[in-house]
Amino acid sequence: MTDVKLILSIANAAFAKKDPWNRLAQDICRNFYPIRADYTEDLDLEDFAGDLTDGTPLHARETLGNAIDAMLCQGDWFKVGTGDPDRDKRPANAVALQRATVLMRGAIKSRKSGWMAMKKDADMDWVSVGNPCIAVDESADRQHAVFHAFHPRDCAWTLDENGQGVEMFFRRDKKSARHIMQRIESGRWTGSPSTAMREAALKTPAEEFPLIHCMVPIDMCYGPQERKTKRYIHKYMSLWVDPSDERLLHESSKPNFAYVAPRQRRIAGKPWGFSSYALNSIADARMLQDMALVLLEQGQKAVDPPTIGDSQVFTRDMNFMAGGHTEVDLGEARSLRDVFATIDTGQRLNVGIEMKADVRALIAESWLLNKLMLPTLRDMREVEVMVRTEEFRRAALPFFAPIEEQYHKPLLSMTFDTLQTMGALSAEMFPPELRGEEVDFTFESPLNEAEGRKVV
Repeated sequence: MTDVKLILSIANAAFAKKDPWNRLAQDICRNFYPIRADYTEDLDLEDFAGDLTDGTPLHARETLGNAIDAMLCQGDWFKVGTGDPDRDKRPANAVALQRATVLMRGAIKSRKSGWMAMKKDADMDWVSVGNPCIAVDESADRQHAVFHAFHPRDCAWTLDENGQGVEMFFRRDKKSARHIMQRIESGRWTGSPSTAMREAALKTPAEEFPLIHCMVPIDMCYGPQERKTKRYIHKYMSLWVDPSDERLLHESSKPNFAYVAPRQRRIAGKPWGFSSYALNSIADARMLQDMALVLLEQGQKAVDPPTIGDSQVFTRDMNFMAGGHTEVDLGEARSLRDVFATIDTGQRLNVGIEMKADVRALIAESWLLNKLMLPTLRDMREVEVMVRTEEFRRAALPFFAPIEEQYHKPLLSMTFDTLQTMGALSAEMFPPELRGEEVDFTFESPLNEAEGRKVV
């Protein structure tokens, strides 16, 4: 029998351990990604980004996040292979792998897959906090694959004994009483709901209840003998748990681990990823907002400077609006300059503008905005082409390499496994030489083009 208390204790410990990362992500998103700044507090849409006075950090994050799809995922950007070029080039193997590639591309581009929405959210999480959380699953009718990007705030996980791969994944979710009862009454969920859920389904069907979805190895639920008795042949268990009373609402075995949690920058001993772009520029972003506020105040003073007047002369408010007129009594032989003065505080405004420009340049450099441009090779000699291409490669490598290896490959591998489970990619379509081999992917990107031009 599944030990719900044990699994919930592991989940609660994983979420508690992740709290400091959530606080860091909240600070990063407050400066770079305000629409996602709800890790530790509710999002205030009425005063959205009310504490920001300069949009440069937001623009940097948006530009770099959009660059992932624009530069790496256009056209036929990936190919299915096995990692052995000689084997992949054999005629029968090449035909089968090309067919698998076409089927995968079709599944991704399908209107019902949700790939584009998932990819946009995941790309922004990758560049801002360094750790998107993605699920790849089959639709309820098993007709197509479905992709979801979940808020990293709601997810926690543990690593395997090697400290590399994700072993257990937990996701907090909320479902209405009506939807919970629909799943139970239709037989899609096999557990028993609480009395509160049953009553809410009748009286307040829109009321939401917090749940936790757990993806764990099957050994966490059943031992070898019990697994044989229950005839579970898959490696993982998908559990829906009601944490309020430690109640199991549903359990099912799964052949694939449904979640992908790619991590951009890994730090030893920590299961979460970090964004090197945000970490390198968070101090500059904070300083830029303070500088922008000071310059805004100084700019207002320069345009509409403060004034000083003799209280015996100016006995009423002065009218400085266009066409305004203020009557004063200067007395005899007195000049207006003797009783009225304008305070000019804008002499050093240019210095502040120059300092602000320097900070903006540092943020742009931290987010690679001045590096991710292919060099123009027209009217260049061969040696110069090689030098410029190599410069671009060195500058772009820190951006491209982690995305392809730690983000796109695991995501596509999970997609391939899901399509196999659905039957969209059957084993019979591959020659005997390829059956049972691990799948690998090659990519077409500006980085690969640069390497190709270098070889030429």
